[in-house]
Amino acid sequence: MRISVLGDSISTFSGWNPPGYKIFYDHKQQLRNGLRSAEDTWWSQVITYLGGELCVNNSFSGSRVSGGKFPAAHTSERIDALSNEDEPDLIFIYLGLNDFGYHVPVRKKAFWLRKHNPLFFCDAYDLMLRNIKRRYPQARILCASVLESRVRNAPQWRFEQGFNGGDPLRKYNAVIRKACRKKNVMFVDLQHSGMIQTYETLDGAHPTARGHAEIAQCWIQALSRTFGR
Repeated sequence: MRISVLGDSISTFSGWNPPGYKIFYDHKQQLRNGLRSAEDTWWSQVITYLGGELCVNNSFSGSRVSGGKFPAAHTSERIDALSNEDEPDLIFIYLGLNDFGYHVPVRKKAFWLRKHNPLFFCDAYDLMLRNIKRRYPQARILCASVLESRVRNAPQWRFEQGFNGGDPLRKYNAVIRKACRKKNVMFVDLQHSGMIQTYETLDGAHPTARGHAEIAQCWIQALSRTFGR
C-alpha cells in the first residue's frame, strides 16, 4: 500500500520532500525538537501502523490550502507531485493551520461572488478534493481535522481559538468535515479520536517528537475503526 502525504511545515522532514520544497524540520529543528529520524514523524508512525510505504511526502512549509498559485494545496503543481513513478493508494491530508493562522476567510459572504474562489478556505478545500479525485480516481483520500497545540513547560500558554481576531479553528474544521461529506472522502476527526486534545510544541505550532507521537496516536485511534488493525 503506497501512501502519499499532502501537508505543511508540520509534515516536512529534510530529505523526504520533493526537491526545492521549503522545509521546517531541517537538521537544526530536528535536534531542537527531539526528532532522531523521519521515523519519529506522525506520518511515518501512521504509515508503519497501516503496514504501508511512503509514496511521496508532498509537504511544503508555510503552505495553505487557499491561495491563487503554488504552493497552495489545490494547485496542479502540488497535486501532480503526490505521485512519482508510482501512484498512491492512500493520500493523507493534514492542512489548514496556516489558513487559520493567516486569517484566510472561511467562506465567501455573498452568494453572487464567483464560485470556487480559492482565496476562501471553503472553496479552496473543495477545489483541492475535486482536483485530487480527478487526478487519482483510484486513491482513497483521508482528510484530518486540525488539532490544537500546547507549549512544553508553559502551562499558562493557551491556544488562541480566534487567533488575532480571525475565525476560530473549529470553523475551519467544520469546513473540512463538510467538504469530506460532499466529496465522499474520509474525514479523520482527530479531536474526538481519543484522550489527546492537544499536541506538544516548543513554539505553539510545530510538534516535538512527543507532539508527533500524539498526532500519530490520534490518527491511529481514528483509523483503527476503519482499518481494524
